[in-house]
Amino acid sequence: MYHQYLIAFAVAFLLAFALVPIARKAACSLGVIDVPRYRGMHRKPVPLMGGLAVFGAFVITLLGLSALSVFGIGDFQPSAKLWQFLAGCVIIEAIGISDDLYDLSYKIRMPFQLLAAVFVAMGSRIEYITNPFTEQGFSILPPWLSWTITIFWVVGMTNAMNLIDGLDGLSGGISAITAVCMFTIALMNGDTLGAFVAVVLAGSVLGFLPYNLFPARIFIGDSGAPLLGFILAAVSISGSYKMTATISITVPIFVMAVPLFDTASSIIRRVARGQSPMQADRQHLHHKLVDLGFSQKEAVLILYALCMAFGVLAIIMTGVGPVAAVGVFLVLAAALSIFLIYSYRANAKKRVEAVVEEDPEETLEGHRALFVTSYKLIDNIAAQAKACVSEGMKVKVCVVGRMAQQDIDEKGLTEIGVPVLKDIWQETIPQIAAEFAPEIVVVSGEDYVAYGTVKYFSENTEVILAHLMRPRSKIRTYEENYIIDQSTDTIRTADLGETDEAEIGRHFLIYLKNNIFTQSV
Repeated sequence: MYHQYLIAFAVAFLLAFALVPIARKAACSLGVIDVPRYRGMHRKPVPLMGGLAVFGAFVITLLGLSALSVFGIGDFQPSAKLWQFLAGCVIIEAIGISDDLYDLSYKIRMPFQLLAAVFVAMGSRIEYITNPFTEQGFSILPPWLSWTITIFWVVGMTNAMNLIDGLDGLSGGISAITAVCMFTIALMNGDTLGAFVAVVLAGSVLGFLPYNLFPARIFIGDSGAPLLGFILAAVSISGSYKMTATISITVPIFVMAVPLFDTASSIIRRVARGQSPMQADRQHLHHKLVDLGFSQKEAVLILYALCMAFGVLAIIMTGVGPVAAVGVFLVLAAALSIFLIYSYRANAKKRVEAVVEEDPEETLEGHRALFVTSYKLIDNIAAQAKACVSEGMKVKVCVVGRMAQQDIDEKGLTEIGVPVLKDIWQETIPQIAAEFAPEIVVVSGEDYVAYGTVKYFSENTEVILAHLMRPRSKIRTYEENYIIDQSTDTIRTADLGETDEAEIGRHFLIYLKNNIFTQSV
């Protein structure tokens, strides 16, 4: 029987590996590109929609197994709950692809995620919860509470995996490790269906990972990360843990401890700051590790190790019991702690060198930058302009629109002595080019102001054009296509709502030093 799992794994792996180039080509054709931004760790634009390949490999393999079962081939036995689960997967994938294309609000995504969770709950639910104060060691949940916890669990895990998707290969690797742990637990508990689903997921993700490891050639995107969380959440309650009711929900919590902890800490941190729990930031586990001086590869490997440790804990807890599991986990935790301390100290010199390289002592003094934006998008350039002035750069800001002066005053641009041009901007741009001679023109947005500015400078000068845009954007019009094609570089720093001005300015200056004025500084 074990050879059937191996075959299913291999088929899913090969399918995903073959489908990724197709998904990458589709993403590039549609303009579904993740460009560098404040929260991101990559420097160059990278195509999204890698999850489409994972989804295709996962579903095709399961449908193939189901077709073989009709002819009595293999031990895979599809049931009603499998089709309900796959219906949920289709919903999650559809809303994920739409999110990659149009950058949807969570208010649009959430109802569809709830609907998909309902499909899962129709087939499998969390029916037991650990209760050491009862004779049997667990309590049976009433139906309404069982439905509520199940839906909350599925939706929570769907978003948890999406939140941790911040480094090359991170969400995919953690999902693969988790899937292997779930496969092992399913085998121990005789859950054939759960074992097949877990091993097919592992194969699909590992087939995608070669393209996603640092430096990534494609990101899994919202078409993939939420899907991984959804599948893992569904498998964790599909029946694998019914035989371990005394530890019930504890096992899947430990299996997925890393994304769950990251999500819980993010929500607590944002609420404590008076922010929306859905507001993005740069304070996740992987960000913290990189800020400590670990490279992207090292941070990913550390989180892989954490995930493996919790997975081993869950497997031992299922097979032996919680006492033995805790003992093993303490040993693993001690070993990992020693490794982290040693690695941190060993990297001290490298961290110092990295800081010097990232933010060299030489300033940008004397360089000239022109910022052009409409008054509606002034938040995108105010902090960057101030940072440039503080660095000794010569700066001009052109803000266009009837509310320009009010927004200029509110953002403090007049206070730093930046000459601000407005109103008849088509006539002033040639004058600026002749008198100010900017070395770089930073254009904000994708509207008529951006188009006119890019058109003038691309046709009449050889100045560097940098375009500030949304982190994910499907380019639709001729004008927007023109802006992207003619810009020397496409960058994304941050909106003021994401962090403080000082941090935005610092990242923008580092970007200029490392990417724009590399030869001059």
